[in-house]
Amino acid sequence: MAWVMFVLKRPYTVVAGLILICIMGVGAALRMPIDIFPEIDIPVVSVVWTYAGMTPLDIQNRILTLHERQLASLVDDISRIEATSYYGVGVLKVYLHEGADVTRAVAQLASSALVVLNTCRRISRRRWSCGMVQRTCRSSNSACRAAPCRTPS
Repeated sequence: MAWVMFVLKRPYTVVAGLILICIMGVGAALRMPIDIFPEIDIPVVSVVWTYAGMTPLDIQNRILTLHERQLASLVDDISRIEATSYYGVGVLKVYLHEGADVTRAVAQLASSALVVLNTCRRISRRRWSCGMVQRTCRSSNSACRAAPCRTPS
């Protein structure tokens, strides 16, 4: 009730206050930076395993599960791991914590991929290949970079 009495007794003060709030709101809206694709830095590293002719279930069981175990013990600052297997291809997406050193994570991923590669070569005499260790930073200004995973002869 006190608010209503104040508004009724001082209408010019209330109107001046409302105009001031509207002017300040428009000024703030004009100065606010607007970006359709804001700067988001989510460090993601993808590992692609290729094996021609292998079924998705075999890739998941024989390669990706083994590599996920290696990643958990060898790579620092992992937030979560997503594994997807297709016919002849397995993809691991490793999401790192914010502010993690991506270069170090790529090096650790490459070394863990070589450990898995050597383990798989001992199990099967077929040729295994590690496709690409790919560094992707999801952002409006960052570009994706890829580095080949070198396999020992």
